Amino acid sequence: MAVPFGFSVGDIAMALKFTVQVASALKETGGAASDYREVLQYLEGLLLTLQHLQKLDTRCVDPSLANAVRALTTAAERPIRDFVNEMGKYTNAMASPSSLASGVRKAEWAIVAAKKAEKLRLKIVAQMEPIHLLLASQNL
Repeated sequence: MAVPFGFSVGDIAMALKFTVQVASALKETGGAASDYREVLQYLEGLLLTLQHLQKLDTRCVDPSLANAVRALTTAAERPIRDFVNEMGKYTNAMASPSSLASGVRKAEWAIVAAKKAEKLRLKIVAQMEPIHLLLASQNL
């Protein structure tokens, strides 16, 4: 009776996909470092926007609207801050030239953290919709 080899075509395809992801992550341009910077800039800009919205002046808008926007922006800000803090562990790796340690962090970003960033982005879109609707209802 023949003994199976142990690797399926699917296993090989998954290994190749993983290798391509890691190789892409290690590129200097368009790799994990570029993606990391783009995500960080987007999230920091979004945090500034949310902080600005939290300071809506109740003399200029309906106080109940300002309170609702404040509550929604506070709720939206928490997961963003948590993710930005989590991103801190990648900062040194993204800024340093290629080394084994930075390569591992870049690969981790490409394989794990970038997916978390996309999941957060979708969550942010859902959280921003009611804020947008409230502000549009007041023509702000």
